[in-house]
Amino acid sequence: MSPQPTTSVANNASRPPMEAPVTVLQDSGQKVVLSICVPGLKKRQSIWLSILSIFRKSRNPFRLASNAKFGAYSLSSTSLDFTVEVFDNKAAVKRPGSICQKFFCKINKFPSRINAESAQFELLEGASGDCYFVLTCVKLDNYTVNWKEYLATYGTLDSSQA
Repeated sequence: MSPQPTTSVANNASRPPMEAPVTVLQDSGQKVVLSICVPGLKKRQSIWLSILSIFRKSRNPFRLASNAKFGAYSLSSTSLDFTVEVFDNKAAVKRPGSICQKFFCKINKFPSRINAESAQFELLEGASGDCYFVLTCVKLDNYTVNWKEYLATYGTLDSSQA
């Protein structure tokens, strides 16, 4: 019996980008914690990063994942926009044409303005094996708008679409 043909990673490069699901983990009125799920992402394993993350959280997501490359990243007081290419493994990141899947997250207008300078990212691995970017940010206005309820009501955090 001949082996089944495997789908090469290069064939996946033609797949359209998928939206990364965003959930609100906590909204305390002044501080908001968001979770952005990117399937297939792997946390970078480094003793130095582990020690450093105890004292200081990252302000951008670039160095947190071992098998991802960020195409675009922009966090402002009113919006979030990023594109990430997730590869099968760390070595595939350096091989052109081996994109596994592209994910994007685009929020044109948050329900409240945030302090982008104080935003912090973490990369946490769930029991399912999927990794989640956890974004913690401080609100600057509209403290009464609960982002968790806003997401449940409108199905999005983008107030330009609600």
